[in-house]
Amino acid sequence: MEVRDFDQNLGPLIDKCTKLGVILDFDGTLSFLAQKPALAIIPPETKRVLERLSNISDCKITVISGRSIEELQQKVGVDGITYAGNHGLEILHPDGTRFNHPMPSGYKERLAKFEVELKETCTSDGAWVEPKGLLVAWHYREVPKEKRDSLIELAASIYRKHNYEFFNVSKRLENVPPVGWDRGRSSIHILRSLFGVDWEEIVQVIYAGDSAADEFAMEVLKGVAYTYKVINEDTTAITKTWANSRLQGPDAVLTMLKFLERKLSGRKIKTARQSSIASLESSKELLEVSY
Repeated sequence: MEVRDFDQNLGPLIDKCTKLGVILDFDGTLSFLAQKPALAIIPPETKRVLERLSNISDCKITVISGRSIEELQQKVGVDGITYAGNHGLEILHPDGTRFNHPMPSGYKERLAKFEVELKETCTSDGAWVEPKGLLVAWHYREVPKEKRDSLIELAASIYRKHNYEFFNVSKRLENVPPVGWDRGRSSIHILRSLFGVDWEEIVQVIYAGDSAADEFAMEVLKGVAYTYKVINEDTTAITKTWANSRLQGPDAVLTMLKFLERKLSGRKIKTARQSSIASLESSKELLEVSY
């Protein structure tokens, strides 16, 4: 995929918008998936493009992840952008403004008991538990294939026992953020914080992500954002997505970011605070994607 390949879909949207809000997942989108989360790194060229985009006044970048906000900042390492950790339960803006979603009473104590049982019961054959402060993930990427099904079912039963909803993504189980907060709601919160309550009238939004967690955002943003499903090595089954289109891995995401940089750098900076955002042709059918 080359930079010019984005001209047809994104070109008119960028040409007509006043402000641009870009929300990007980290693992599997900006970075390639790694055997263990600690080994994931952002490619140097991707980091440089993000740094240049962060210096364009009309463009606001957000990186969202299931990682803690401190770990996410360390992994990305770009100033002047917004970071959303734990799927948006904690958000840090470039000016230092921080949002922490209030948690139910006793939530952390209940989460700690759940984490202990998960560690005691489901950490054999290469499986391991990752505490994330407000969430707990159970990883099975290194579990031999012949042992995965039974171990996944055991771990899933413990999530259910402790009354946690969870999703299975990128070879891990992870509990869904409580109090109905997900990447969809956190994306809306971020856009309002960055651009104001009338953000839909002045901002063109682009969202890219690879996981089930990102589908919450893609569904909520349908019709007001152009969204990409990122395909990677974990995408092995046929599924449906709310995304407008798809990108083949982090390399294609980098190419898309280069396109945005080219378009924004080559236009006259707009000073008007309001304009109509480009309308999107929203299909009623979900896009079929292989993963």
